Amino acid sequence: MFSYDHSQRQIYSVGITLIEKPDYPQALIATKEKALTDLLMIRRGACSSKKQLQKVLFEDLRIDEKDLNDLDEDLLKEIYQAKPHSAIEYLIQCRKS
Repeated sequence: MFSYDHSQRQIYSVGITLIEKPDYPQALIATKEKALTDLLMIRRGACSSKKQLQKVLFEDLRIDEKDLNDLDEDLLKEIYQAKPHSAIEYLIQCRKS
């Protein structure tokens, strides 16, 4: 099942990539950083602490620490600048620790 949520124009395009393949229509696809931050902002809401976000990431979403550290920090910061949110701020901090 898919669900769609509206986001403000200035934050929508950050982390979206245009995919073009021969014999296929073009498609817009989210990077893994964009997908995760959207999930955290839209579905999980505000985070009150880094510890709370770590619980969401590692216990609820079962994200591997290596995968978390592989996220593009510059892109995460760009997403945060477009839409400051506690979940993204703590996500950047979790990635560093």
